[in-house]
Amino acid sequence: MHAGLRGLAALIIVLPVVALTGCLWSAGNERPISLTVKDGEYLFHWCGKPTEEFQYLQVSYATYSPQREDALALRARGEFSLQTSDEFSLSDPPLGLAVEHESAIPIESSRVLIFLDIGRSETDLGGINATFRPEDAGALDGRWLYPSGAVHDSPCEMRGAL
Repeated sequence: MHAGLRGLAALIIVLPVVALTGCLWSAGNERPISLTVKDGEYLFHWCGKPTEEFQYLQVSYATYSPQREDALALRARGEFSLQTSDEFSLSDPPLGLAVEHESAIPIESSRVLIFLDIGRSETDLGGINATFRPEDAGALDGRWLYPSGAVHDSPCEMRGAL
């Protein structure tokens, strides 16, 4: 009888943990998109299914030296969607977008947050949102940073990738 109770107690503890673990990746910052540095510029790689049509893309960033300073790197409007394996950068955004503002994100900054927001408009950013925290951009050259903070040799090893 004691073995049965121990088994039941273990099941009561393990089941909620397993259920919660399965939901955590989608509830946090994990998205099927990654970031690397190529030719001195940040490059994004879409790993998900083809997306619906969007009309707005914004990339902003924050640096800390020692106070936080926020800046806009890219603002673009137009009709676009992302296809599996699409790559884009600030200087080469997805096809269909007209760039309204572009400025480089400093690669040499050791403390930077990069925010990617895609949606229907500047006020409706409910499409794709991801935050990246590159600790050392120079070390990313050829490696891929996921929104979760993991760094891999392949751009699409995260959950939810195709």
